[in-house]
Amino acid sequence: IIKIVKPTLEDAILKADLYKAIFNNPSEDIAPIADVINKMMASDSEDGKIAVIKALRNLPEINPYFIDILLKYLKENWFISSAAAKALGDYGLKDEIVVDALLDCLKNGSAFHIHIIEAFGKLGVKDERIVDALLEILETETIVTANLAAKALGDIGAKDKRVVDALLKAVMVTGGDVSSGAIEAFGKLQIKEKRVIDALLERVKTGVTNYFEVGEALANIGVKDKYVIDRLLE
Repeated sequence: IIKIVKPTLEDAILKADLYKAIFNNPSEDIAPIADVINKMMASDSEDGKIAVIKALRNLPEINPYFIDILLKYLKENWFISSAAAKALGDYGLKDEIVVDALLDCLKNGSAFHIHIIEAFGKLGVKDERIVDALLEILETETIVTANLAAKALGDIGAKDKRVVDALLKAVMVTGGDVSSGAIEAFGKLQIKEKRVIDALLERVKTGVTNYFEVGEALANIGVKDKYVIDRLLE
């Protein structure tokens, strides 16, 4: 199949389905495709680079060679770096080299840090460095970014006291709506501490419009106490 498409391999890369078909055979020689990708990386074609990333995201599995490609793309402009971060998250690549690269981008204040946060949530790696970074974002960043950080903490499954304390603080914020991500996180973490349940119920009592999020979180936590049911009925 490589012999057939090689004359128009660059066009083929722009069509993810054909690119996917080539890689359905894991033993297939990747040299011709790698050569074209390297040429695209060296060119000024942003569309070509994005096409490579989209093609990689459509593969049923990824060759280690192409992980290095995605890591290199993290150092490109915002548009390309964002796509690379999404791809790394979608593939669930939990290798130390991937985690280190994403953390490095986050610490260096990369403009695409929203996509890095989402990638960490998808990876679900309980790395203390990741938790530390997400907690800092939760407490210092804008509403949108803080919400994503809270959701990522829920996806990772971080349940230690400092995480619970930070999420509780976010739940009770009424200026803006940082609480949304924290409420969702508690539902994912399924923490049945009374202070968490009380905070969620108080969110409804104060009239803040998080009824759906709170109800879903309590359902996910699985609290069936009469005390909770009575509060909800009120």
